[in-house]
Amino acid sequence: MRGRQRRLPGGLLAVLLCGLLCSLVALAARPPPLDAAPRRTARSASKRKTKRRRARRHKRARPSPVAKEGVRVEVGARAGHAVIARDHFATLSATAAMEAGDVAVDLVAPLRYRILDASPLDGGPEMALRRLDWDEPSEWLRPLRRLAFGRSGEAIYGRVGRLSGATLGHGSVVLGYHNNLLPDHGRAGLRMDVDVGRWGAQLFINDVVTWEVLAARAFLRPLEDSPSRLLRSITVATTFAADLKAPLRATTDAEGALVFDERGILEAERDSLTLYGLDLGVEVWRSDAAAVVPYLDLNLLPRPAGKSGWGAHGGLYVHIRPGDPVFELILRYEARLESGNYEAAWFDTMYELDRFQHFRTSLSSRRPKLGWHRPLLLGDSRIGHLIDGELRIRDRFRVTARYQRLAGDGSGGDDAAMLAVNLPPTREVELDGFIALRPAPDKRFEVVAAGALRWRFWRPLYVFVDYHRAWHVMAEVTPRMDVTDDWSWGLGARSTF
Repeated sequence: MRGRQRRLPGGLLAVLLCGLLCSLVALAARPPPLDAAPRRTARSASKRKTKRRRARRHKRARPSPVAKEGVRVEVGARAGHAVIARDHFATLSATAAMEAGDVAVDLVAPLRYRILDASPLDGGPEMALRRLDWDEPSEWLRPLRRLAFGRSGEAIYGRVGRLSGATLGHGSVVLGYHNNLLPDHGRAGLRMDVDVGRWGAQLFINDVVTWEVLAARAFLRPLEDSPSRLLRSITVATTFAADLKAPLRATTDAEGALVFDERGILEAERDSLTLYGLDLGVEVWRSDAAAVVPYLDLNLLPRPAGKSGWGAHGGLYVHIRPGDPVFELILRYEARLESGNYEAAWFDTMYELDRFQHFRTSLSSRRPKLGWHRPLLLGDSRIGHLIDGELRIRDRFRVTARYQRLAGDGSGGDDAAMLAVNLPPTREVELDGFIALRPAPDKRFEVVAAGALRWRFWRPLYVFVDYHRAWHVMAEVTPRMDVTDDWSWGLGARSTF
C-alpha cells in the first residue's frame, strides 16, 4: 500500500492528455479556411458574400430570445459507467442550469446503480442504488451544485452548493476550503461576500444543514472619506471561525481498530474549536497597471486548559493588471510565526479529511487534527512560509498555485502544495483539473486530485471523462479511510435555449 501511495496520481495526467488529444481532433475537424478551399468563379464568390451580408442583417434585426430576455437555460442528461471505491456502477444523471441576470442555478441529479460490489463495508444487495450517496440529511441537497447571486469580486456575492477554494480575508484562518472533498459525504455550503465601500463582511458555512464548520469576517475602512488614497485604503477586520463538532479522540474496538458507523463516519468523542483573529491591510502603491498591498494578521486558538496557541502572519500582495485587461496576475509571499497548538490556515483545502485523520499522523496511529494539536507543545515559536499566485486571462483561463512550508517540529510532513487549472471552454472541449498534495510521515504522499473532460463531437452530444483521487472508508485489513482512483465516463447530451 505504501509503495503505491508514493506515486503521484497518473489519472489526472491521463485526463489532461485526453483533453489535449480531443482539442487536436476538434481543430483537425474544422473546415479549411477560405484561401485553402477549391477555386470557384468570381460570380459564385460574390453570391456567397451577398448571402453572408443578408444573414448578418437578419441576425441584427432579430436578436435571439436569450440576448433579449437575458435568460439562459440549459438542460441535459448523461449516462455511463463509474468505478468508485473499486465498485462498478451504471450511472444516469439529469442536469439543468439557468442564468438570469445576477442569478444562476445549476442542478444535477446523479443516480448510480451498483453492478459489481468489491467493497465489503458497503453491504446490502450487490445490485442496488449506491446507498452512501443519499444516507445523510446533508445529501438531500446533493443535486444543488450551485445557487449563486452576483459574481465573485462584486459588491454582493452569494453562493449555496459545492464550494471549492473558499477563502476568508488573507487566508490565515480559512484558505482554499473544499466542502466536498470526501465524495461519500455530499454537502451544500454557503459563501457570502459583501463590500459596500466603507464596510463589508464575509460568511462561510461548510454545510447549511449541519452547520459544523463556520467562519465570519467583518471589515471596516475607517478613513474612507479621507482625501489621501493611502488612508482611504486602510482596512481593519476581525475574524471568528469554529468547528462546532470537531473530532477529538477516535473510538476504537477491542483490537484497536477505528470504528465507523454505517454511513462511513468516524465514531469519535467531539469537542468545539474556536479561532479569533484581527487583521490590517493597506494599499501602499497603485498605478493603472499594478498595486502593492502589505498586511498583518494576528490569530488566537484558545485551549480549555493550559497555554493557548497564537499565530502572526505578515504578507505582501502584488496585483498586476494592465489597462487592457487581457491578463491579471496576483502574487503573494507570507511569513508566519506560530506558537503552541496553533496551525496556520487551520481550515485549509484538506480540512474535511484532516479533521478525522490528521496528515501528520502515521497510518498505524491515525488521530483527528484537534486530538493531535490540543496537547501539543512545540516550543515557544516556529516559523513557516506561504507563496502563491493566480493567473487569469480574460477571466476565462485561470491557473492557481500555492506552496506552504508549515511551521512544524521538523519530523516530516511540513510541506503542502496545490495546483488548480481551469481552461476556457470552447465549442468542442471543456477541461479543468485540480491537485493538492503534501508529504506525510512514513514517506507517503497525501494526495487529492480531480480532472474533468467534456468533448462535444456532434451538436448536443458529448463524451465525458471524470477522474477523482478520493478518500473512502476501506477495510482491507482494518477499517480506515484510504485513497482510491475513481473514474467515470460515458455519453451525454445538452441543449441551450
